[in-house]
Amino acid sequence: MSHLAPKSSSDTIQPTQQGLIESELSRAGLPQANDVAQRLESDMAHELAGLDTGQAYPSPDDTVEAHAQTREPSADQAFDAHVRSKQCRQAMRDARAVETLNQSLADCMDLQLQCQQAHWNTMSGDGPWLSSLFEEIGRAMGGHAQRLAERIAALGGVAGGTLVAISQRSGLNEYPLSQGPWQNDVTRVASALMIIRDALGDDTELLVQIDDADSADRLGALGRAAEHYLGNLSASRA
Repeated sequence: MSHLAPKSSSDTIQPTQQGLIESELSRAGLPQANDVAQRLESDMAHELAGLDTGQAYPSPDDTVEAHAQTREPSADQAFDAHVRSKQCRQAMRDARAVETLNQSLADCMDLQLQCQQAHWNTMSGDGPWLSSLFEEIGRAMGGHAQRLAERIAALGGVAGGTLVAISQRSGLNEYPLSQGPWQNDVTRVASALMIIRDALGDDTELLVQIDDADSADRLGALGRAAEHYLGNLSASRA
């Protein structure tokens, strides 16, 4: 008794599989049903042939991933990358501004306390007339500190207003607690005002360079106040 040779896997889809595919596509009303059915049948035969020989056949996920790797970035992706880069640069500028403002904030609050010290210790003796001037300077420094802190918060930073933060950042000289003539207090407060004024030049220029006009204006106002009170203290020595 003779035996028929076994059919290959590719033979099993002809013609029944093609007929079923053509029938389904025609029923759905798709154009070129015969061409589509032939392509599907050919792909299935190719895949089955690969299985018969043990050949690795790429999965749909592998094909999609390979296509994504070679695809050029879309316009939306390029725009998103540009926005992220711009936001990163802005965050860096804000961080520089916060650091600069916190330095001036510490100087302001330190001088405010020094003026309070001078005010308390010139209320009697030969310099009571200076007491009100020191108090005025202290109040002015407190107002500027408030405006600097508000700007720091608006930039998303943390205003350092604790005694520890002030002592770590302040660039002013330590105010001695020793007794002395009122002229010493004038010299100490004037020295602190000059330190603040001189430091503000570079700080304001930095803020202008990073396009932070609001912060630069606040430091400019502080610098003008320092210059004004230096004039008042200079007149008191005459």
